[in-house]
Amino acid sequence: MLSVATIGIVSTGPGFTLLGMLQLSTADSGGLFGTAAEKAYILYGLLIGLAFGPVQASSRSYMARSVTAAESGRYFGIYA
Repeated sequence: MLSVATIGIVSTGPGFTLLGMLQLSTADSGGLFGTAAEKAYILYGLLIGLAFGPVQASSRSYMARSVTAAESGRYFGIYA
């Protein structure tokens, strides 16, 4: 899912997505994110968030278990 979303977000242009395989309408419906390409971009961003959010959360808990209490401030400063 993360790979497809990353490829999709990189390959979205004004009137196409997925490296030109899907043609999108360039008509603007007005407002924020009015074109189909902008909506596809948001969809791919949501997919990346859904795939990568749990990865980031689990890396914090893994670090909390694997780092000593004396070193925790130094290592968790990376996430700040």
